Amino acid sequence: MDTHESDGVDPPPREALPKSRLERRDAKARGEPKPRVDFGTWIRTSRRFDVYAMAEEVHVDDLADPSNLLRLARRQLELLFTEWALDTLRLYREMRPECSEGAALMAEALAKNPATMPDEAEAALRDALRRDPRRRVCLVELARLLSEADRLGESMEFYQRAIDAGEWDETVWFEAAKVMMRAGEAQRADKLLRDREDRIEDRALLVETLAECRRMNDARKNE
Repeated sequence: MDTHESDGVDPPPREALPKSRLERRDAKARGEPKPRVDFGTWIRTSRRFDVYAMAEEVHVDDLADPSNLLRLARRQLELLFTEWALDTLRLYREMRPECSEGAALMAEALAKNPATMPDEAEAALRDALRRDPRRRVCLVELARLLSEADRLGESMEFYQRAIDAGEWDETVWFEAAKVMMRAGEAQRADKLLRDREDRIEDRALLVETLAECRRMNDARKNE
């Protein structure tokens, strides 16, 4: 839970606090319904929204405007306050359930929140990508999620889609290359990095990764 005692910010209602993954799994097995939080009341009584509204020069009363809620959620995600972003986005999506931007930000927040069950994050990311197939942040987050689950073929597919959609972050290129190498496709990883060699700033990591690709390719030839 990303709250800080020193901020002087009110904590969320008890029922809004995330359960551990084990607790949530057991609750789901028992057929317990998900708790519903009255975010309208909470947003009017909790100072946490006021703190970030002031930081964004938006008065807390203006958060009744969905566009300001979306702006606040983006800011919370930038600050890595994923729980707070989820609270804001739940309220936003009650107002604008059809909005693809809200769905994408919700999926991103779920994927980055350690309290989220992997299947819930995956479902949200896939839903966001059905709405916007070229949303790079969702493509990358889904690729990472699949990589963690050792679903390497699917992970490579979504990394490649992110790169084809214009992903420029070299960290993502290296992540994709590592997944390809884990999947036994070192030659593909080598090509991915060499095609972008002149745009990569971390030269040491580039040299190290290309050397590892070469060793893997040589070992495969000698089999």
